[in-house]
Amino acid sequence: MPITITSDRIQLKNSSGTIKFDTNEDLYHATNFVSGSFSLSAVTASATSFGRTNIDQTNTHTLATGINSSATHVLGLYKGSWTVTSSFAGTLALANASWKNANATGVDMIFRHLCHHSTANPGQTSASPQTFQGFSLYTFYISGTSLLCKERIVLQSYTASTGSTAYTITRGAGTIDYRIYCGLFT
Repeated sequence: MPITITSDRIQLKNSSGTIKFDTNEDLYHATNFVSGSFSLSAVTASATSFGRTNIDQTNTHTLATGINSSATHVLGLYKGSWTVTSSFAGTLALANASWKNANATGVDMIFRHLCHHSTANPGQTSASPQTFQGFSLYTFYISGTSLLCKERIVLQSYTASTGSTAYTITRGAGTIDYRIYCGLFT
C-alpha cells in the first residue's frame, strides 16, 4: 500500500491508487466520555368509551453537564431495561434489551395489542389479531455544555366495538443505561 507523507498530510492508497486514509478528512475527536443511567416512570393510555385515547408526549432528560463546549456529536450506545406490564386485554411487546446505537434516534420498544375475535378492536377481525399501539423513541444530543436525551412516547388505546370492555396499553417503568463519547469532527 503506497504511503504519501508530507509536512501536513498523510495518505494511504491501495494498489489501484484509491485513497483509503487521508488526514485531511475530518476525524472524530472525543472530548468527554459519560456513562450512567436514568429512570423513566410508566405511561398509560386507557380508553373508557367507544373510540380511542392517544398519548403523544415528549420529555427531555439532562444526563450530564459540564460537557466540553466544543463538542457537537455523540458516539455511543444505550440500553433500555423495562418493567413489562399488561392489562385485561393488552400486552406490551418489548424490543430486546441489547445495546443500541445512540448516534441517532433509536426505537427502543414497540407496543402491540393482542386480542381474540370475541373482543376485537374496532375494525379488527380474527384474521388480524394484533394492532399497532405505540412506540418510544430516544435521541441523544448535545446542547451547549449538556448531554441530553429526548424521549418521545406515542400510545393508542381502543375500546371494544361492542360492550364496555376498556383496553389499556402501558409502557412500563424502566431504566436507560448509556455509554457515550461526546466530541467533534476536526
